[in-house]
Formats: sequence, structure tokens, C-alpha cells
Amino acid sequence: MCDADNRALSETGPEGNFVEMKFSAFTMACAVALCTLTPCFCTEADAGPGSGIRLASDTTFSPFIEASYTYDSNPLLLPEGEELDDYFLDIVPALSFIKQNDRQSLSLRGWYQIRKYDEFTPLDDDTWQENIDWVYGDTRDLQLILSQRHGVLSDYEFTQGDTDAKNQSGEALLRMIETRTRRVHRALDDIGVGASHETDKTFIDIGVAYAAVAFEEEDGLYDWSELLASGDVGYRATDKTVLGAHVELGQHDSDNELDTVDWLKGRLSTQYEPTYKTKIKIGAGLESHNAGDATGAQSADLDTATSDSTDLDRLIFHYDARAIWAVTEKTDLQMFGRNEMLPTSAFAQNTKQINQGSVGIVYRPTETIQTTLGVSYRSDDYTRLISGVNAFEELLGGQLRIVYDNRRRWLQIYLKARYEEFTSNIQDDYVQLRLTVGLNLKY
Repeated sequence: MCDADNRALSETGPEGNFVEMKFSAFTMACAVALCTLTPCFCTEADAGPGSGIRLASDTTFSPFIEASYTYDSNPLLLPEGEELDDYFLDIVPALSFIKQNDRQSLSLRGWYQIRKYDEFTPLDDDTWQENIDWVYGDTRDLQLILSQRHGVLSDYEFTQGDTDAKNQSGEALLRMIETRTRRVHRALDDIGVGASHETDKTFIDIGVAYAAVAFEEEDGLYDWSELLASGDVGYRATDKTVLGAHVELGQHDSDNELDTVDWLKGRLSTQYEPTYKTKIKIGAGLESHNAGDATGAQSADLDTATSDSTDLDRLIFHYDARAIWAVTEKTDLQMFGRNEMLPTSAFAQNTKQINQGSVGIVYRPTETIQTTLGVSYRSDDYTRLISGVNAFEELLGGQLRIVYDNRRRWLQIYLKARYEEFTSNIQDDYVQLRLTVGLNLKY
């Protein structure tokens, strides 16, 4: 498929038209009733708690609910020395529908999050997200892939396996992919269509994708959207080595007073798979980001008088690398790194280069316990001066998570510690620590 999952779209998703959508009490009541009554009208034998409700031989329906309580050292993200701490409760009811057979795989998931603070009640909110993933056919013939997601969020995106997101299962990577200015109420949209074909020696993936993020007007941030087309080709040089090439053509459309921005990416890659569980893929090339000169009046945040150039065009070294290494039967080492150019959401007539990377360890001491530890780094280097300053921001984070799953997988208990440190020469620095205990029940 297209390289959209290698971008920050599923995490920082670009922006589009915001439609405010809320679950009514009636809708939630219906969802709870459906979770409760479904076992009564199933025509197939129930698979049982932890395995879902078997609607057919290839179809499973799983309602689940999670509750967690978190200590937050700095919910308002205030500068050091001015922090005010608080506690908040999260309740997340969710539904999962999976249909999988020899010809297709269909996954539908949705969850609704209710957050209540002990003291800072103005921060209370209700957010939700749904996603669809459909794969049809076999790559030996022709495989078609469709993915879609819509979410209304206020904090970081849902990243926990408690939402039954299989693509995040067993990941230790704490990918700090949003700057402070993004942790506000916003709507994310992603949709992608792709096709794949492979032989014993070659493969080809093509796809198109659209992503968007939209903020509420009172937050004063700029919406933007992205449309891209991409292609990957690969050649299996040996049983363990694949050589590949990736090309991506895209366009950003932003409200931050820039003309439409075009970009072109190209990179060559090497993928090495010494075992079925160990994979290392390193890709490098160039990215051309053609923004040209801004149009319209200059923003008050933009100081061009002391800038050598107002030209936003850039040609940068581009990389995308990731690795999973099975160190032992119980321990996996994970690494991730990528860079890209994006429009800014907080400052008019500007773009920025993002570099980010993560290193994580997954350790499974027993069949029912999994421990993950991850550290992550991100930097945002702005193209134009902001108030006469070469703007630069860094975000350093770490996360420790201990999860207990009973053998039937219907009960999950977890402890999580998450730390992040933000530094900037254009905004206030902050430090935040969150300590969470959570419980997940899944049918």
C-alpha cells in the first residue's frame, strides 16, 4: 500500500473541515444495550469472554470497556515552578468487529472516551474515534487495501492496546509526534486506498491517501490537509534481503496563509530479515518541498526583516528507518526514525522540518505479563524566523508500561508511567509526568 503509515498522518494527521460530532445519551445507551444483549440473539455458538461473540465461523464481535485513573503532574502544561497537579478518570467503552477468511479481512473498531478531572473540571471532555481496515485478495494475484479513520480528540491520540488496535500491539515505541500546540480539541480524518502484487522475487505497492486535521476556531490554530500518491517496488536479492525504492508525490493545503505546497520524496531502501521475527529496514533519499513565497500580508509572528530569505522551498536529506530485533525468546528491541517537512499549525506563513526517533524494549517474563519501555525524541526546526528567532523545539519522552493479561484474555490490568519534557525558544518549556493504573474487560 502507500507509505501513509510511515508518515505522521495516523498520528499527527493533517487538517480538513471540522464537523463537531458528539455521542448523545441515547446513542450511548443503545451501545451499552447492544453490548449486553448481543449474546442473546447470536445464531452461532459464543466464543466466550476474551475471544468475542462468534457471529459466524469467520466473524467475531467484541464489546469491551476500560477504566483508568491517572495522576497528572502538570495538566495545564505550565512552566517549571508553576505546575499545578491533578487526577483524572478515563472511561472508554468500545466495540470491535472482525471478519477474516481466506479472501478478505475486515476490521471495524470504535471507542468513546469520557475524561473527568478532580479539580480542573473545565478540562473534562468526551472524545471518540472509529476506524475501518479492509484487505481483499492475495498479493500473489492482486490485493486491495482500504483504510479509514475519523476521530475527535483533545489529548494525544489513543495509543493503548486497550482499544484493541492490533497495529499497536506489543509496541514499546513512544512516538512523540505532536507538539504542544496540537494538544487541543481537534478532528482527524484519514482515508487510503492501495493495491499490492508480488512474485517470488518482486513486489509492487501503489496507493493514494488523504488526511486532514481541523481545530476549533477559538484555539487560533490553522487547519491543513494532505493528499498524496505513492509507489513502492522491491526485489528479493536473497532469501533474507530485499532491495526497494519508494516514490511519493503529495500536496499540502493549509489555512496558515501559504499557497498550496507540493512535495516529492524518493528513497532507496534495504530490508534484512534474518528470522521471521527480526526485521531491519533502512531507507534514505531526498525530499523536495516546494512552498515558494507566501502570499498576502505578513503575519505578526513572522519577522522577515532579519531573515536572509523568505523562500520556503527546501531540498532535504530524507530518511525512514525501523527495526524489530528478537534479542531473545522473551525480549524484542524496537527502533524507529523518520523526518519530513510539514506546514505549521501555530504560526502563519511557515513550515518546519520534523526529525523523530524512538527506541523501545518489549519483555515478556511470563505468558500473562508484558513489560514495555520506550524513549522518544522529536525536534521541530522552523523554516522562517519567528519574532526574529530561529525557532526550534524539542520533545523528549519516556514510557514504562506493565500489563497483566489473564490466559483467556478477557481481563487486563496495567500500570503506566509516562514522562515528557518540552523545550522551545518561542514557547514556554514544560515537564509533565503521568502515572496511570487501568483495568480492561473484554468479551
